[in-house]
Amino acid sequence: MSSIKAPAWAVFDFLGVIVPLGVRSGLSYMGVHTKHSVDPEMINLMRELQSQGIALALASNSGKPWIESVWKKIEDAPKIDKIITPEMGAAKPAAAYFSHVIEELKSKPEEIFFVDDRQANCIGAEGAGIRTMWYQGDIATLRDELNLA
Repeated sequence: MSSIKAPAWAVFDFLGVIVPLGVRSGLSYMGVHTKHSVDPEMINLMRELQSQGIALALASNSGKPWIESVWKKIEDAPKIDKIITPEMGAAKPAAAYFSHVIEELKSKPEEIFFVDDRQANCIGAEGAGIRTMWYQGDIATLRDELNLA
């Protein structure tokens, strides 16, 4: 187990992490808008984080209304404290997007842990001082990075 302090916020990419894409699901970015299949392990992990007092946020380049419509269809979905989308004028991986994330979460960058399936987005977040994981379907490694047993 790592000696790194647990974050105050866990920020998850929506398409690609919560709703798996590509090899993990057989869905493409085009197909995901008609078929929504969430990763149950990821939902369970989010519930566990929330039970430990870690706030949850979704970060996406998709629109907030669509994300909200998909989220409310998830059975026993954990409460999401913040949804951050490009309506503010910038999208991932732009520096302005991650500055907005920090501002919206009213936190220091080191208090945020960002999970995304795209390396470029993780690099953008790291540029803002946010700890990240480039997620490729390995929930055990993600649990280790988040300091969970």
